Amino acid sequence: DQQVPTGDNSDDSNDYTTDPDADNTELSDGTKEEDLERQKEEAANTLTFTGRVGWNLIPAGFSTPSKYSRYVDQTIKFSEAFKKIPEVALFLTGYSLPEDDNSGIVIYPIEITPEYFTYRIFVPAGARAEAVRFSWMATVRPSIAVSYQLIDFTIDSDVDNILLKGATGPRRIARTIKHPSALRNPNVVVGLSGFSFDKTYKFDTYLNVEAVEVTPDDVTLEFMVKGDTKLYGAVACIIHYKESPFQDLLELRTELNGVLSKGNQVREETIEGTLTGDPAKTYGFVPSINRLDLAATPELNLNQE
Repeated sequence: DQQVPTGDNSDDSNDYTTDPDADNTELSDGTKEEDLERQKEEAANTLTFTGRVGWNLIPAGFSTPSKYSRYVDQTIKFSEAFKKIPEVALFLTGYSLPEDDNSGIVIYPIEITPEYFTYRIFVPAGARAEAVRFSWMATVRPSIAVSYQLIDFTIDSDVDNILLKGATGPRRIARTIKHPSALRNPNVVVGLSGFSFDKTYKFDTYLNVEAVEVTPDDVTLEFMVKGDTKLYGAVACIIHYKESPFQDLLELRTELNGVLSKGNQVREETIEGTLTGDPAKTYGFVPSINRLDLAATPELNLNQE
């Protein structure tokens, strides 16, 4: 497990001399004591940690067939405790799912405290899983909120009638989610935290989720499948944030029908782009799965550099 502090947290160990009888003593470097305390408080209120977790997180038994769903819970401890419960986002960045009647994996937080969070890796009935990797972010910044949107054929007739029924051409459903908190000039980042496909007849799969509209009050997500894809359900993780000139969002795509789309050996493709923000504070995730032939074991690994 990796926990990398990426927030604006300051060093609390600075040595200084104070007058205990003064309300606002000037420190040796000219800084006012109350200003230092305010800086410490601001740092605590903007503390952010991120990390990438994997690869061998799944118990060995999950790679064998089962007619029952299975899950395992694991905990990540923050290298420094927050002063309040943070927002936690989890995005899939890699997985290995053997061929079977069904295919799927879901990750989501089940407990969040100021000291740690516990996440669950869920494998649907009829599916197998060998490995998973994900990125996570935990933050108490007031300008960021996190939500999760589940679509599932057992509770959503649109999924059952539109995304699960085999058909040709793109099929879409949209869901509107209110921002968890009031944000000025809101925007969102969306990625997949899980999916479940019907693979009984070894169909290919295509799944894409994206934000098609963002208003001051809510965001509308569109889930799309293509071809003979049969989708039981999916989970999207949404980071709601206050947009500012100091933030940058970069979308990178692999080449259509490129080196990753054919062959049975290990292949890799490098995609480059330019970010104007701090490279130490970037966050990578996978928002789209495009035409994976699951007649073989699919394995995906996003390596962010």
